[in-house]
Parts: sequence; structure tokens; C-alpha cells
Amino acid sequence: MRAKKLREDIRRFQKRKKYIAIPLIIIGAILSLPLVPGPGLAIVFLGILLLFPREGQRMLNWMKERWRRFRGKTQPED
Repeated sequence: MRAKKLREDIRRFQKRKKYIAIPLIIIGAILSLPLVPGPGLAIVFLGILLLFPREGQRMLNWMKERWRRFRGKTQPED
């Protein structure tokens, strides 16, 4: 009974997540403008992760790799 309820809740969330993700992306874009304080890029990233989980994961991996290169911690090639 609980599993069925959980599956229904997940399906309902999957249908409605765009109503949360799109405003997050818009708010993040506004906060990313110069002279506007706030974590704009992080909020945009959160909206993208919510709306497109696979693409968001790829973006996260790309950002981690760029950070490693910036810090000079590249992985040794095999």
C-alpha cells in the first residue's frame, strides 16, 4: 500500500516539476545579473537539475572536471 502511494506521489511530482523548475531558472537568471546580490547561478543549476536530471548530471560532472583542472589536479591518463 505504501509503495503504491509513493509511486503515485512520484508520478504526480514528475508531471508538476516544471512548475517549480522554470521559475527557479528565471529567478536564478535575474539574480545572475550584475549588481544583483544572490546565488543566481546555483539557483539556475538547481532548476536545470530538476527539469532535466540527466543533462544536469552531465553539467555537474563538467563543472567538477573544470574545477579540478583549475586547481591543477588533473587525473593521470592511463
